[in-house]
Amino acid sequence: VSVLIHYFTLVAVMWMGAEAVLMFQKIVIVFVQITTRFIVVVSLICWVSPLIPVIIPLVIDRNLLVKRSVPDGFCFISNVTVFFAAFLGPILLILAFNTVVFIVVIAVII
Repeated sequence: VSVLIHYFTLVAVMWMGAEAVLMFQKIVIVFVQITTRFIVVVSLICWVSPLIPVIIPLVIDRNLLVKRSVPDGFCFISNVTVFFAAFLGPILLILAFNTVVFIVVIAVII
């Protein structure tokens, strides 16, 4: 379950990054044509690239995703370093990218 939570959270954040790129293209680079090939490439990047930070901790040590001792049996990354490197790090990178794109778009609009 924790692998799926990890993967789908990163996929959702990757799609936020893809939306930032599309917003940049539509507002800043106005005359760009968004083709089917572009959408397929962006889709592949958004669905495949989150596999990297999900698979690497599993390859290193499968015990990093342990069941915590809570009544509902929730499990997630137990090692703090791995949590920051494989989960929070990619999310913060994409949020930083989104922030930069947002500032550029606002600067163009104003």
